[in-house]
Amino acid sequence: EDNHPLVIFISDRGQQDHDATDPTGHKPFLVLAHLFAESGFASLRLDDRGVGQSSGEPHATIDEQALDVMAAIDRLEHEDNIDSRNVLLLGHGVGGLVGAEVARKYPRVVKGVVMAGTPAFSGRDWLMTQGRAADELHGIDKDVTEAALKIVGEWYDIVENNEDPEVLVDTLEVATDSLLDAHSEVLIAYPLAVQLRRPNKREVIKERIIPWISDFVDTRAPERLNGLTLPVFALIADRDVVVPSEVNEPAWQDAFQ
Repeated sequence: EDNHPLVIFISDRGQQDHDATDPTGHKPFLVLAHLFAESGFASLRLDDRGVGQSSGEPHATIDEQALDVMAAIDRLEHEDNIDSRNVLLLGHGVGGLVGAEVARKYPRVVKGVVMAGTPAFSGRDWLMTQGRAADELHGIDKDVTEAALKIVGEWYDIVENNEDPEVLVDTLEVATDSLLDAHSEVLIAYPLAVQLRRPNKREVIKERIIPWISDFVDTRAPERLNGLTLPVFALIADRDVVVPSEVNEPAWQDAFQ
């Protein structure tokens, strides 16, 4: 039989199974894999680290996810009926940026990258944009949103500029105490802010604030997209509230000018 081109699916941030199963039970990667199969493509779907039968620590970085995809390509190099030198990467959200990293490392193998709902702007801008969109959806007062985003922006700057874990926790604790004193109105709207007023706030900072903000710091979308020369197909949805199109579309145009 002929060797089939290969599509590798790459999930968005968070803990995803190989079907990218959402809270409703919908399995978008499974649906798409069937559609590709009908057109003669082989496909590979992966459980994220720490999900299903995949080992490893959860919450892999973009670069770590890229290593996993490259390992999969290497593993399939001599697989029967698969053209492992003719690979399309389909990434959802941050998975598109993972695809960009793989494409950069394997230029003779990866023939194109599809990026669905992938941000083309910085992690800081994404964090701010997503926060405003989510709060508007939930009817939170705009002044309260801006006060909360001031705190979040300060967190981002601290995480981006501090590498020592203990120093990072100390710095975030001091800054958060000061910011919550100045913007106590956020305590009404955000349960997370209330937790940061309790005795176990250092644990909350370690386990929730740092991983959350670090994901956005790690994004570095303009840098990761810069210099890509292979075909890229960006899918941008008008109703996307996670990566709003009114911000993402011009960012994509800037990225490839």
